[in-house]
This record gives sequence, C-alpha cells and structure tokens, in this order.
Amino acid sequence: MVAQHIKTLESWAGSTLFERMSQGGRLTTLGNAVVEDFGDAFDQFGEAVIKLRGGPGSRQERIAVLPSIAQLWLSHRLPGLREIEADTTISITALDRAPNRL
Repeated sequence: MVAQHIKTLESWAGSTLFERMSQGGRLTTLGNAVVEDFGDAFDQFGEAVIKLRGGPGSRQERIAVLPSIAQLWLSHRLPGLREIEADTTISITALDRAPNRL
C-alpha cells in the first residue's frame, strides 16, 4: 500500500522521488532535496493545528494521515512528540484517501 501512495505522489509531482531496488528503495537526488522542506512544512502544520485547538493544555490530539506519511515521516517524529507532550493522548488514524480539506 505504501508503494501505491509513493507512485501517486510521484505522479502528482511529475517526478521520480524514489529509486526502487530489490531490497526496498532510496530517495533520488530530488527526493533528498525536498524531504527536509516537507518535514518542516508538516511540523509547521502541526503547530498550527495545536493553535487552532486551543494551544497548550489540550489533552487529546488526533492525527489523520495517509499510511505513507505515517510510516515515512510521522513514525520518526512520534517518540519525540510523545516525550514533549507527555500529558497528551495522541490518536493516529491511517486513511486510504487524503483527509478532507477545509
């Protein structure tokens, strides 16, 4: 399923972001060039969501993401988030389709 999301992302971007190999894959030069920018953008998005939900003191956060985002981006940041927000319950939902836009 992750491979399908990656192919969809590459199709949407019009560029190859991953080199496929027999034992998985790795980011292309372009993928490496944008991965930090996307990480920063998702971090800023998360901060904006916290502000929208009432700022510090919120005790429950819900995150809905595509499985590829959950696996490739969120999974690496979740332990740090849980450490920083130790009093917050974090709920993650993996969606087959992109979440509705506001």
